[in-house]
Amino acid sequence: MIESLLVRLGELQLRRPWWIILLVFSTLLPAGRAASKLTLRTSFTELLPDSKPSVVEMRRVSERLPGNATLTLVAEGEKTEALETFADHVVPKILALGPNLVVGVDDGPRRLQQFFRDHEGLYA
Repeated sequence: MIESLLVRLGELQLRRPWWIILLVFSTLLPAGRAASKLTLRTSFTELLPDSKPSVVEMRRVSERLPGNATLTLVAEGEKTEALETFADHVVPKILALGPNLVVGVDDGPRRLQQFFRDHEGLYA
């Protein structure tokens, strides 16, 4: 039964190929229109039920707090001085993105070590 249906479909494609092309395009237009109304929700919180009190509270609080995404940039090389120079050039460019995108930058232990050297008398 399926075999005879496939044979007839193949014969129809050979006899009237433009009908098949028109049929395909006529189904693509409504599908494209429907797909254009879809939204992409990539947040894990979209999987949570909206009715739970904890979820309602989490969403209320999250409106007031900034996001918590982390960008980690790793530089590898043989020369330590070149890596430090690279970090010295990259950090200001990241900070220049502004406080609405960048809350803070941790560029290694150098600033903390310099702080301890400058205030070592306080830690004696």
